[in-house]
Amino acid sequence: IIIPAWYAGLCSILGAILALAENWHVSEGILYVLSNILGLADPLTDVSPNKTAGKVIDVVISSIALGYIAIFADYVTTLNPSSYVRFKIRGYLIALGVVDADSTAIAHPLRQPSITNDGECDHKEEEEGTETTHAKSLLVGSFPA
Repeated sequence: IIIPAWYAGLCSILGAILALAENWHVSEGILYVLSNILGLADPLTDVSPNKTAGKVIDVVISSIALGYIAIFADYVTTLNPSSYVRFKIRGYLIALGVVDADSTAIAHPLRQPSITNDGECDHKEEEEGTETTHAKSLLVGSFPA
């Protein structure tokens, strides 16, 4: 919900700036920027920047869009927020008494058990409250597992 709302707000602000520079209606600017940020091959509008200022703003908008897409990809792949969310939701459900802590696994149910040196399956689960970190993101640092 946060990422699409952020992109919608970004498209609205940058589209209004571009529309002002090109003397377009604001909706045309927003649709142009939305098409640009989403990388659509068939744009949502027929307008394109003709003035030098509009072309410069278009380059800046494209750079911003590429940067935010890279940030989003970094967040999803490097920080793995889904395991953190699962861990927190499990804790809240246990605190509310909805889920029994002894009968639910801490780790993801599809997690493969590790094989020890003697060929045995290691079914150890992580202790409650322990936090491991994944690789560090250049932008926001490490994220708890």
